[in-house]
Amino acid sequence: MKILQELLESLPEEEGPVKRVLAGAFWTLVSSKRTGLASTFREDHPHRRTPVRDAGRLEGKPAREVARLALSPSLLEASIGMAAVNSLLPVREEWFIEKNAFEVLAERGEGKVVSIVGHFPFVGELRKFARELYV
Repeated sequence: MKILQELLESLPEEEGPVKRVLAGAFWTLVSSKRTGLASTFREDHPHRRTPVRDAGRLEGKPAREVARLALSPSLLEASIGMAAVNSLLPVREEWFIEKNAFEVLAERGEGKVVSIVGHFPFVGELRKFARELYV
């Protein structure tokens, strides 16, 4: 948790309020200055509900405060907190380029062992380039 604590402390002080919180079956989204995503984690008890503190009232709260939910023992609250953290991370647009994912994987994975999380339409074609491919 030390790295998470350090990450929380490094977030910008004044980034404004949370504008939107959406917790879905697989993804959680928090919009503040930017939009952040995190995987939605839940307790492994199908009939037990884990309430989220201030559910329905997170919008309008300072984004840094919502980000602190990342430290919560509640997996759902921690998911919301991590999405808030991701919405606050500094972005340097010069780091980003538009590039086709298949082209990147084919180029960098040629002759190598490649692993992909999730199934993409180009997986069959990628098998021609990778020595081994795990999906």
